[in-house]
Amino acid sequence: MSQLFKFSYFLILLGCLKGTDSAQLLIEPSFLLVEEDWPVGTHLPVTICPKNVKILSGDPASYFTVVKINETCSTLQLNLALDADKENADGLRGQSFSLVIAGPKKSRATLEVQIVDVNDNSPQFSNTPSSFEISENAEIGTDIFKVTTLDPDTGISGISRFSVEGDSSFTLAKRKCSSGKCSTQLRLAKKLDFEEKPIHTFNITAKDGDPHSNRTHTVAHTVTIHVKNENDEPPKFLTDFSQVFPIFKSTKPGDIIAKLEAIDVENGAEIQFGMKENEHLKIDSKSGNVLLKKLPTDDALITVELYATSSKNGKSKTVEMKLRLMNDEATLPKIAENQEKPELCEFPIYEAHLIQGTGTFSTPLKIKTLKSMAEEKPRLIGGSESFDLNVIDDFHVELKVLNAEKVASQVLDSAQLLVKSQSGQCRIVLRSAAQMTPKASPIAQKLKIIPKFEKSEYQFQVVENREPTVLGEVKVISDGPVTYEILGENGEKFQISNDGEIQNLEPIDRETYEKFELIVKATDLNGSSGKSQLIIHVKDENDNSPIFDKEHYFITVDEGKSEKLKITATDADSGKNGQIVYSIDQKIDNLPIDISPDGMLFIGAIDRENMGNSNEVNLTVTASDSGEPKRSASATVTIRVKDINDNSPVFSNSRYSIPLDANISPGGIIGRLEATDADSTSPNNYVTYTSGDPKFTVSDSGEILFTGPGTLEKSASLEFNVTAQDGGDPMNSANALVVINEHRSMKSIENELTTQINSNDTGGEKSEIKWLNAGMPGYTYEIIRASADGFSDSEVATWISIDSKSGRIYTLKKVDPSRVKQIKLHISMRKGKREVPVELIINVMDTDDVTPIYSTPTRKLSVTESATLGTTVVDMPVEGIKEQNEIKYSLKITSGPRGKLQIDRYGTIKIIKSLDFETEQIIKGIVEGMVVKNGKAAKSSFILTILDANDNRPIFKNSSNFAVSLLESSVLGTVLDLPYPLATDRDSSKFSTLKYSMTGDEGYFKIDESNSTIRLVAPLDFETQRVHSLSIKCVDNQGREPHHEVFASVTVTVIDVNDNAPVIHNTDLTHLSIEEDAQVGQVVTVLVISDSDEGGVQKTEIDVNSTLFRADSDKKLVVIASLKGHAGQRICSTVTATDVGGLRATSPYCVTVYPAKNTHHNPLVITPKQNSIHYFDENIVYDELLKVKVLEEDGDIGNVTFRLDEMFKKILACRINNCTSTHLFISVNDRNDNCPMFPKQDVRLTVLENEKGKRQVGRIPAALDSDFHSDNTKVCYTTDTPLFFFSDPTLPILFTNSSFDREHKKQHQISITAYDCHLSCRDPHKPINGTIVALIDVLDINDNFPKFSEKIYTSTVVQGHVTTGSHILTVQATDLDEEPEGLKYSIRGFVRSPSHSFVAAESPISIDKSTGELSATEILKDSSYSFTVVVTDGAGHEDTASVVVIDLSYELSTNASFQISVVTYAQQTELVFDAPFELIMKNEKKIAENLSNATGLQTIVDKCRQNANFTLMLVHFMDINGQFVNVDRAVNLLMSSSAESRRELRSVYGLREAFPPVPIPSKVPQYILIAVLLFFVISILSMCIWCRQRNNYERKLRHISAQASTVHTVTLGRGGKQTCNPGYGEIPIISRHHHPPPAPPPPTSADLQSTEL
Repeated sequence: MSQLFKFSYFLILLGCLKGTDSAQLLIEPSFLLVEEDWPVGTHLPVTICPKNVKILSGDPASYFTVVKINETCSTLQLNLALDADKENADGLRGQSFSLVIAGPKKSRATLEVQIVDVNDNSPQFSNTPSSFEISENAEIGTDIFKVTTLDPDTGISGISRFSVEGDSSFTLAKRKCSSGKCSTQLRLAKKLDFEEKPIHTFNITAKDGDPHSNRTHTVAHTVTIHVKNENDEPPKFLTDFSQVFPIFKSTKPGDIIAKLEAIDVENGAEIQFGMKENEHLKIDSKSGNVLLKKLPTDDALITVELYATSSKNGKSKTVEMKLRLMNDEATLPKIAENQEKPELCEFPIYEAHLIQGTGTFSTPLKIKTLKSMAEEKPRLIGGSESFDLNVIDDFHVELKVLNAEKVASQVLDSAQLLVKSQSGQCRIVLRSAAQMTPKASPIAQKLKIIPKFEKSEYQFQVVENREPTVLGEVKVISDGPVTYEILGENGEKFQISNDGEIQNLEPIDRETYEKFELIVKATDLNGSSGKSQLIIHVKDENDNSPIFDKEHYFITVDEGKSEKLKITATDADSGKNGQIVYSIDQKIDNLPIDISPDGMLFIGAIDRENMGNSNEVNLTVTASDSGEPKRSASATVTIRVKDINDNSPVFSNSRYSIPLDANISPGGIIGRLEATDADSTSPNNYVTYTSGDPKFTVSDSGEILFTGPGTLEKSASLEFNVTAQDGGDPMNSANALVVINEHRSMKSIENELTTQINSNDTGGEKSEIKWLNAGMPGYTYEIIRASADGFSDSEVATWISIDSKSGRIYTLKKVDPSRVKQIKLHISMRKGKREVPVELIINVMDTDDVTPIYSTPTRKLSVTESATLGTTVVDMPVEGIKEQNEIKYSLKITSGPRGKLQIDRYGTIKIIKSLDFETEQIIKGIVEGMVVKNGKAAKSSFILTILDANDNRPIFKNSSNFAVSLLESSVLGTVLDLPYPLATDRDSSKFSTLKYSMTGDEGYFKIDESNSTIRLVAPLDFETQRVHSLSIKCVDNQGREPHHEVFASVTVTVIDVNDNAPVIHNTDLTHLSIEEDAQVGQVVTVLVISDSDEGGVQKTEIDVNSTLFRADSDKKLVVIASLKGHAGQRICSTVTATDVGGLRATSPYCVTVYPAKNTHHNPLVITPKQNSIHYFDENIVYDELLKVKVLEEDGDIGNVTFRLDEMFKKILACRINNCTSTHLFISVNDRNDNCPMFPKQDVRLTVLENEKGKRQVGRIPAALDSDFHSDNTKVCYTTDTPLFFFSDPTLPILFTNSSFDREHKKQHQISITAYDCHLSCRDPHKPINGTIVALIDVLDINDNFPKFSEKIYTSTVVQGHVTTGSHILTVQATDLDEEPEGLKYSIRGFVRSPSHSFVAAESPISIDKSTGELSATEILKDSSYSFTVVVTDGAGHEDTASVVVIDLSYELSTNASFQISVVTYAQQTELVFDAPFELIMKNEKKIAENLSNATGLQTIVDKCRQNANFTLMLVHFMDINGQFVNVDRAVNLLMSSSAESRRELRSVYGLREAFPPVPIPSKVPQYILIAVLLFFVISILSMCIWCRQRNNYERKLRHISAQASTVHTVTLGRGGKQTCNPGYGEIPIISRHHHPPPAPPPPTSADLQSTEL
């Protein structure tokens, strides 16, 4: 009783004890399930209250009894054994009871008892053959027989699961079960071969029950399949060709070199021998004697090809025979190990056949000796009185009879004679042959039976390594005793008894000998013998372990890449014993490594960083065979993972803030940074640093050094990038920002600030008070006012000072915090004319009352889940404290996982346990910093967001193994019934995006790479492939790096549907025969019919549609009515086979009824033979086709009449009313009298240009040959050019392997000839060969680029003459390809002038897209323009040209290849040519080239104009720098040039002498004129001034003279005694009025001297 039933039983019992109405009938439960093996005599789990109840009905056999369990309630007890497998009247199995129980006061209740079946019966095979014969030519999938089991159990316990064990050549179809009966079909899985294995023995097992429970039963049924030999084997040579046959130098042409022996092991037919033509040897086709044609000249090894052909089945066997020229004294090598001294004779044993009673040989026996008998004559031992040896020559003797009468009177059958000499011996066995009377009547003479084996081939099996044991027995049909021999290579390992029993003589190793192909020979007393082939198979034993081809496998894989490695082991055993399955011994859950059963080692993407210090993975791979007992071997596989530079350096912080406390000199260290690389090996993980500021360098250890120049001020504020790069290839890098004195580089100035100072900081000198605006570059600082409550401003000013340049504030005195709580400073910050007022409030803090603070109440952080342990998340130190204050930090997690983070004593939060984005995304917490001394604390919260990383591998559902079934008739596009998506990934975002791929689908299925849906894309066929094994690969992160990959398998089982009709395999149904006196029920033939669909054979209905024959249940065609009177008739009808689905197959059959053997009334037709074929040539007139000949019987030939039955195509030979019918086949031989001809005379094909390699051009019309026979209608094709050919000359498909260029040749014309492949057609009315012309067009491929006609375009426009729409220039490009839409021209980019850049829409120059014409869209105001012109073909190929427009006045220099010059008239000159205008225009470029050569300048022709008698050319010149050249200089250079080009211009084109135009007056004369005018003006002014002074002088002189005349007379000159001033001369005074001078005044007493002039 189970625990559940016990528990239920006691609960019910307890309820009954507590309260039950005695008058009420209560049954709990009312429905009861009881297992059929419930112990007899025990209680059932049911409670019936009250106790005084009884069973009224439902239990006639008294299976149950009511028993009391206490004073109030009862239960049932089992009296008889239950049986759920009992068969009921309706044929169904099962057992149940419906009990009606009566209680007090006529109460009634029903109890339903259902007996549950348990698996207590084993399945039993029913009507399943143990032996069966099948043809070796049977097709794969052929149903052999039906396998049926019966199991009386119900449910899954009665369902059998079938399997074949021990032979992979057979398989089982899908089972079908109903009412305990299960059946399946044994089918052929592999092709059979009688010669390889004639007998197959294996077990069919049937298992019932649930395979996951321990209640299962297994039974086995042994089946032996005999493979029926078909006539498909070639003859077998008995001669040993492993030796080298000698050709002795004494051998003469025509002598026998060797005698070949071969037999037809299946048919016993005559053998025809042949030899490939050679100059030394030939062979007798019937006897097999190899004869010498020509003696070789040296001893080189000669190899000839021999063949033996069966005259019955036409099969041939080809071998090679090796021969060598030897000296006469040379000896033959041993033929076999068991031969006795073969040195004397060519063969060890000879047979001599005596004709019984005559004393003569039927055939003379000649023996060839290997040594010359001139040295020693052999002796005959054992019959020298009756026989002797007759020497023919030095190497041949003949056995001669000495006493014929004596020999004739003796029975000498099997007697032996010995031919012996000192060098060896050989034996002669005498055989007696019966003498035939030549003219004995065939009826009266009873022929002696020649020994014949019952089978043409015997096959036995010997178990490997077994001691000698009997293998089998051969039987011979003979009228007397026979002796047996075993012939052939390794025949000495076996022996045969007189009774035909064959046994091995020693243990045999199958790995050395897989099978023995021998000949067993039986010889009777008359010397007649028969032969049969003997094949002994060696059955393998599992005596060899697998052997790996290497003991240690090494493979190197790149990190993150998948690889495959084929592990190979071999097992010398065969079959199941040699089937190897591979496995890995170790558990490798953390690595994507697996091995398939066939030894393919799959190595997925391995992350080298997860492997620790070792880069190797060592595996032990075990190869186990499937034999009993199993044998195995192991090999080591070392996987070396090559580290790939797949990780970039990672800085510990993305931003490094470095404060400076002092000035730094060159070489000083200002700080340190750190970057790590997760790669495992160097140089991939070796990090170096590069500074973005040349004033700093970073050492490999991360130290930041200042390199200068100068000194780095401690107040400096700057920032720069540092790059960390690893040493891998390719190199990976990362950047971090270094900020120096970040607190000083504030970009904004706060006008109202608050800071604090501790009271103990005010005790010393210049204790600094930190504030935000200090250190602003370029500012000066000044305290305007300092105030504090209760103190005067002047007193407060003595407490604090400020540095005017740096803005640092210092305390000068100690501040009492009990009196001063706050100091307010008004500070002026100036920078140039800018002034910023700042109010700074300084809170004075008591040292013993420090209060920590957090300026940021909540901080938002992020970190990836792949962050390593110890990674710093954030630094959260409190503010408002001094270094000497001891702070205690605590961390409280308010939301999210706990135990992942930890805070140290410095306020740094680090990761101590791995984070997992898939389980938590956010961690919230509170950091508390508490001053230990006073207990005051500050709190700040943080929110840490965990970012996803690709740290989870995809996981396939169903443990990576999927199975699904699909009907073979499923429509294309059907989605496999699988749990999509097949895999999941715990990562999020892009990392969880999976990508699928599939292998092994063989084109039947296709997988959607995004959602893993697998669809059917090709029709299934159960008969071709029943199971499809798919391998699914899944990668995450859409296959991009980094990614993981996993594999899964999908097994698709194809379910059969009835889609195949039956197949009738008989090939001889139209050639059946039976005798007229055949009894009803006699078998004509056995119909071999199969149905590829599952379960089709056993239900195939066969109808032969005849009243004389029918097909019985065993598919035998039997006679159902008397055939008397049908002799000579060929009865034909149709066999119809119909399966259960209504599909049918038909095949005609014909039965020829022959006369009864015991009647001689019908004529016996000797020729022609029945169903014989007779051949006659066409177009030949025959007088007589064939003659019918019958057997003459007592001169009764005259009573035979002949007639032709045209309806049934037969000849009737009748004697009175008894007729014999002979079916004939007349075949007309086709003569090759028609030649091939084409149905039309031309064909057009195409080929694509530039293609390479062999490719098909097209199919030409096939030539027709009117002959009938396929040999005569075989047409071959050829061409007249090597460019085109026919890959197969018999197929009208033209090929080429040449590359064609359409631009070189657009079309190829070739002639194609069709001819008779045998070159033997003879048609007198038509030509021998047919011809056709093929035009092959080369299709254009756009493989050429357009090209401008000139790379240097020159054009001149006159300034001011170009208006809107004016033509400037036409550019032209050519393309060798066909351009249906023409080339397209455009202007690319900007059109630039010295003052503007024009976009295409505003450009003053436009281009016509089709013609390339450049025209102006507005008046060209600027002097130069530059742009690029592009030409494009249909394929997008381009060519470009640059356009530069040059302004003369600016002398713009350019090297552009395309020039348009805007010139003025002053920059041009006219050249006159005495030549026609057409000549000048035609040779314009040549003239420009000659002008350039003559002047050494670039000449540009602007315009040509035609006059009456001459041509005028307007040109301008430019130097090599692109600057315009003065016209006078250019003309002078041209006229003074003596170059050949100058003479050519004169002589050829009539260039006139050119004179430079009158130059424009320069400004120098103007300057000279102005200077002269200025000179005259200045001169005139100078003269005026001089004249005025002169007038003044004269006026004064006159005044002086007047005074002198009034006072006295002054004599100026040389007077008497007067003395003169030496500085003056005499000045005569002349009166203006020309009057006489007045009288001088009277003299005075004193002299007057004048000092004024």
